[in-house]
Amino acid sequence: MSYNFDNTISFLITKRKWALIIIWHLRVESKRFKDIKLKIPSCSEKVLNETLKELQELKLVSKKKFEIYPKYSEYRLTKLGYATIPIILEIIDFESFYSSNKENT
Repeated sequence: MSYNFDNTISFLITKRKWALIIIWHLRVESKRFKDIKLKIPSCSEKVLNETLKELQELKLVSKKKFEIYPKYSEYRLTKLGYATIPIILEIIDFESFYSSNKENT
């Protein structure tokens, strides 16, 4: 079976190093930029901002602006974003399987 991953949604999501991690952290509740940054301290603010914008373009994450003082925004998963959670769980399961079996091959 042959499959071209170029420009597929799977490729677009996984080409960004932090995309799946951001989605994972948004799975429970919406978060402000600074709260996401605290969860992923090794991700620069620039890269985090770019990745959030890209996830918004892919309709996986939405941004809600609050115009009260102080102004702030929150990011949350969309219906499509929540659909990625089972895939992330499968990746976590594979990681566990791989880690426990890589020495036995």
